[in-house]
Formats: sequence, structure tokens, C-alpha cells
Amino acid sequence: MLGWRLLAQAGAQVLGRGAGCLGAAQSSGNRTDIWLLVRSLHGKSGGTWWDEHLSEENVAFVKQLVSDENKAQLASKLCPLKDESWPIHPWEPGSSRVGLVAVKLGMMPLWTKDGKKHVVTLLQVQDCHVLKYTPKENNNGKMAALTVGGKTVSRFH
Repeated sequence: MLGWRLLAQAGAQVLGRGAGCLGAAQSSGNRTDIWLLVRSLHGKSGGTWWDEHLSEENVAFVKQLVSDENKAQLASKLCPLKDESWPIHPWEPGSSRVGLVAVKLGMMPLWTKDGKKHVVTLLQVQDCHVLKYTPKENNNGKMAALTVGGKTVSRFH
């Protein structure tokens, strides 16, 4: 709030009033108020396009349509790896595996049974989908690549 106060004081000085007279009655008896309007951009996460341009029935219809489309896409196995899962081979030095996409929740202490304290990182795996498989011929000739998505969100936000 100190920043807004300094801004209002600077505005008052520009308007010809002293910094100590913000909104207070002048000695001459006249009173001038300074209004400071602030618009918060972080308050509501709403405000999508359809909030202003679609009726309530159409908003419900569009949300249902997108939900059905997403479910149909996942159910019909429209993913790049259409074959059955590959066999898991044991790890060997020099081999590489696909990682995991997760959201960091934070850090917390954890104690072992003998009383040693360890600081651990809390991760949440929300949703992992293979979006695209690129064979090594199309990538760099050395190894294949996977494009992995870690979070499912609405396309309208």
C-alpha cells in the first residue's frame, strides 16, 4: 500500500496540492478529494471469451461438446503409440529412458527411524500423455524423441 500512497502523493503535488493535504480539508475551508482507481488483474480467473459472447445454454453446450470430444479422443486411442506397450528391458549403462512430468508442490522435512532429518521435494504427477513420437530418422539420427504433456487443461482458458 505504500506504493499507492506515494503515487497519490505525487499526483497531488502535480495537481498543485501539498503532499500532506491528501483528502484533508484545506485551511481555507474547501475540500478536494483525490480518487485512485486500481484494477486488479489477478483477482478472478474467469473472463473467457464465451463469458461475454455466449448465452448460458450455449456455454454449457460448448463445455459438454469439448468434454465429449476429449473423452472420445482418449477412448479411441488416438495417440502416437497405437501398438501395445513395448517390453521393459533392464537398464544398462549408456541407455536412456523417458522421464516423468510433475508439478512441484514444495519442500518438507522427513525423519528416518533413527532421527535423521532429510529435506524432501513433494511432486504431484497430474497427467502424463505422449503427444508425439519422433523416430530417430526424423530427429537427429541418433535417438528417437517423445513429446510428453504433463497437464490436461481446457482449450478455452
